[in-house]
Amino acid sequence: MENIQSLPKLKLIQLKSDLDLRFDVLHDCYDLFSLLKYMHLKEENEDTYISYIKNYNIYFTTARAYNWRLFVIELSKLFKVGKGDDCGLVSLISKMELHYRELKISNNVIGSWKSSIGSQQEILENIFLQRDKNYAHSERGAKNISNIAKSGNCEALLKIAEEILNTIHLKAFNETRSIVWLNPSFEELKSILQETRPITEKLRKKKLMHNSIITQRFIPNPRLRQFLN
Repeated sequence: MENIQSLPKLKLIQLKSDLDLRFDVLHDCYDLFSLLKYMHLKEENEDTYISYIKNYNIYFTTARAYNWRLFVIELSKLFKVGKGDDCGLVSLISKMELHYRELKISNNVIGSWKSSIGSQQEILENIFLQRDKNYAHSERGAKNISNIAKSGNCEALLKIAEEILNTIHLKAFNETRSIVWLNPSFEELKSILQETRPITEKLRKKKLMHNSIITQRFIPNPRLRQFLN
């Protein structure tokens, strides 16, 4: 990669390390988000059997809960401010203002980044609260914290992060980095589900696939319900 701004070598190495770290977290977030969208949101012309499996199969209900937990933790890494924000975007923006002026990122651009993050503050505070109370520390009695982050909010936050990181990467190395989504269609997974349909139907008739236990343990109302809208 060409360093078009002629940054000193040590600063260039540090900047690449800072960007790589955050891009890795962003990739994880996109992978988790794409899985969550498939598990939560009904696709156009989706088979009713597939819909049933996604909502009542014990694997899906468990996987959905754990994927949301991981997504909250990883997303918090990008936007959390303060102690331990080694992957944070806010700290990276501060570095652009103080230590990487050679990149000539304008005050207007930096201001727009801060404004974009600020516009999502209510959603972020809720995400942080879920992380701190429900997942990272699992405080007793905190499981009833409601989630207000919908899929559109989550995707907007990922786009903000992607724009910030790629703008800096373009300035420093004259190229952007593509974010490859894990899920274009999940056709292979759908095929597996169809193959297991006969035995699944038998289990459903015997009422062995009811998800109330999983719901009570991992997804107490209304923590994840809002993501569906």
